[in-house]
Amino acid sequence: MATASEIKEDFWYLFLLELALILGVTGNCIYAGDFESALIYFLIFIGVIISERLVEKALLIGKERNLRVKFEWIYREKHNAKRSAVLLLITLIILSSWGIISYIAKFQRYFRDYARIVTMVLPWYVAIYTIWLIYLIYLKHRYMKFLLSLLSKKKNWGKITRIILMVDAKKIIDLSSENLDRKTESIILKEIADGKMDFKLGNYIVMVEIKEPLKLAVVTNGEIKSKQDLRIKMKDALKAIKIAHPKKIEDGNFTESEKEEIKNLLKRYILAEKVL
Repeated sequence: MATASEIKEDFWYLFLLELALILGVTGNCIYAGDFESALIYFLIFIGVIISERLVEKALLIGKERNLRVKFEWIYREKHNAKRSAVLLLITLIILSSWGIISYIAKFQRYFRDYARIVTMVLPWYVAIYTIWLIYLIYLKHRYMKFLLSLLSKKKNWGKITRIILMVDAKKIIDLSSENLDRKTESIILKEIADGKMDFKLGNYIVMVEIKEPLKLAVVTNGEIKSKQDLRIKMKDALKAIKIAHPKKIEDGNFTESEKEEIKNLLKRYILAEKVL
């Protein structure tokens, strides 16, 4: 792929070629005394050169690796595009006012014809800058999304550190990957047993889901990406446990093999086969 310097070099040689064409074509028209055609060709070539300069800038913005420089460049170009479009529209409005043109034509007999030619070409210039402005807005939105995605990846999301299942306020299952101090652990267990719903304790966030007589609590060491997804998984896990052990849930006496079964259910539904 072409580098930024190669792009600049290619467009510079293209500009020199077009400059030679402008001089050649308009020079021939002026030599033949056809000043109107010379003006038309001159304005057309100028429009082509403007378009190519904007294409060059678009390619160079894409090549720039520094996001801050990208945004500064986009904002600067947006400002210039708006200013150019407004100035062209003001000129177009003035040249479209035949009262003004007729008055000036008293002092310069050819001014009316030249104004007609410029008025005919100016909308093309306005369209060029309008398309450029729309493209810059698209670029800004695109790079903003990219920047936000980078920032979200850099965020230190919390993870599940503990899963607690209670039956009638009695702890049955405790899956843990992080040892808590006794005080923190006792407070969390008491809050869950007392029927408190979601709560926060220091850096820990506890989500509680109840399906009588079951209480399922998931402890995370910070914010997680999708609380809603986790909530759905917790509800599904409780349903699966009630279906698998309806009688045992009533008396609350689980054998070790049944507890192991429930642990596997919790891992499958909440951790998707992963371990804590």
